[in-house]
Amino acid sequence: LPATTIFLLGASNILRDHWILLLASLAGVGFMINRWIATDAGRAAIDRAKLRAPFLSVIFTQLYLVQSLRVLSLSISNGVSIVDSLDACKDVVDNRVFRGFLRRVQDKVTEGGKVGDAFAESDIIPDLAKQMIATAEEAGNLGIVTDRMAQFYQRELNKKLDRLAKIIEPVMLLVMGV
Repeated sequence: LPATTIFLLGASNILRDHWILLLASLAGVGFMINRWIATDAGRAAIDRAKLRAPFLSVIFTQLYLVQSLRVLSLSISNGVSIVDSLDACKDVVDNRVFRGFLRRVQDKVTEGGKVGDAFAESDIIPDLAKQMIATAEEAGNLGIVTDRMAQFYQRELNKKLDRLAKIIEPVMLLVMGV
């Protein structure tokens, strides 16, 4: 018999004979992973992984940028100070690493620095965003430019998510077929 058939027969026998043990083991592993994610260390590790995973990091970075840039734009356009706007941005983003970045930007602005300089120091922010923030701050159009950036990154994010869905669809069919 071909190797794949032998493998499937063996897997079938193991599942048939030891399904209770396998199910209990799977439940135990799931429970432990869930408990670990509930801890501060587990959540921090997941947040770091979101911003470091090869393809997913771009998606999560753009998601967090859209969320924070929209709040920043609305706040600044309505007369809220940059420091308070950045504080509001931290409450919107659900990632500790990105919140830490926003906290560093807020601290830099509080100390008298520029938003563009703080963005430039980050390695998680795309270069285009760094340049646009710096230029907008120099021109005094930070509210308008951050709104346009949020719209741009929202369009890019939608394209990436559509592409990801098209890639995942055949993979899901294959997994379900197996």
